[in-house]
Amino acid sequence: MCTAAMIESLQKNPYWARTMDFPIDFFESGGEVLYMPKDNPLDMLSGTITAKYDFFGMGLPNSYMMMDGINEVGLTGGLFFFEEATWANETSLKKKDKLPVVLDELVSYFLAQCQTVEEVGALASRLAVIEKSTMPENGLTPLHLMFADAHGHAIVLEPVENGEFTIHYQTTKTMTNSPTYDWHVTNLRNYVNLSDYTIAQSQVGELVIKDIESGSGLLGLPGDYTSPSRFIKITMLTKMMDKVNDEHALNALYTAFHSVIIPKGIEKDTPTVGDSTSYWVGYDIKNRTLQLLPIASQTFTTVSLAELSAQFGDNTTHLPINLTENLYHHLVGE
Repeated sequence: MCTAAMIESLQKNPYWARTMDFPIDFFESGGEVLYMPKDNPLDMLSGTITAKYDFFGMGLPNSYMMMDGINEVGLTGGLFFFEEATWANETSLKKKDKLPVVLDELVSYFLAQCQTVEEVGALASRLAVIEKSTMPENGLTPLHLMFADAHGHAIVLEPVENGEFTIHYQTTKTMTNSPTYDWHVTNLRNYVNLSDYTIAQSQVGELVIKDIESGSGLLGLPGDYTSPSRFIKITMLTKMMDKVNDEHALNALYTAFHSVIIPKGIEKDTPTVGDSTSYWVGYDIKNRTLQLLPIASQTFTTVSLAELSAQFGDNTTHLPINLTENLYHHLVGE
C-alpha cells in the first residue's frame, strides 16, 4: 500500500509527502535514514554508477533500497507497491538496447543521477527492470515510482511492458497503488460532482431540503482504505485545501493525509497480519529537508541534507530513528 501527494505553498514552493504502508513494520525491519554523498561509486545490482548529487531519505542499511528520498537539486520521490509490475529477461534486453536495472534500487538510482522529472523520464525510457532484488530472500517486490522536482512537476513510472516503463508526465501529482495510473485518472470521472463548497439546500418539488451543518460538497468521498479510494481522497483533498505559507505547508499536508493513514488492525489479511502505516514523511523540496512521523511513536523528526553534508561530508551514513522520544526533535545537530 502507500499514498503520496504534492502541494504548492503560497510562495509557490513544492512539498511532497507519502505514507509507508506494509504488513511488515519499516523500523522493525531495520529502516533508517540513509545519506549518500556525491562523487562516490554506488555498487548496485543495477550496475556501478557514480552519484552526481548528494541525496538522502528513508531506506534499509547495507543496500541501495530507498523507500523515498531527495537529492541536492530537489528531485524527490519514492516507490510504491504495484501488483501489475513486470520484469524482463536480461538476455532479451540486449536486442532492445535497454539497460537492465533492479526495481527496488531505482529511487537511489534516479536521485543519484537526475535533476528534473524530464531527466527521470528520459533515463527511464532507456531502462527495463530484471528479475533481481536487493532482498532475494523475500522474492521480487512489484513496484511503481513517483518523482517530483523543484519546479513543482511530477512523473509516474510503471514497469508494465515486460519490464519497460510506461511514463506518465501529465499527472494529478498524487499516487497510491494498483491498478495502473491511467485507471486511477479515469476513475476520477466518477467524482466530478465533488466540491469544496457546502450545498446549503436542495428543492424537491415544493419541499426545501436543508443541508446538515457543513461539508456536503464532499458527500460521496470514499471512506475506505483501498488504493482507488485513497487516490480519490488524497487527490481531492490536496487540490481543494487552501494554500498556506511555507512555514505551515508540511503541517497542512500532514493534515490532509489523516484520512489515508491506516491504523493497525483495520486491514487484516489474517488475524495477525495486515497492512498499516509505519510512517508519514514530508519533504520540503526547496530546503531539501524531511519531516518524519513514525506512527508507532507519534514523534516528529526533522533532518536536512545540509545538516547531513556538514556532519558526514563524503562518508555514506545510515542513522537510526529514536522511536522512544516524546518531543519534536532533530536527527542531527542536536
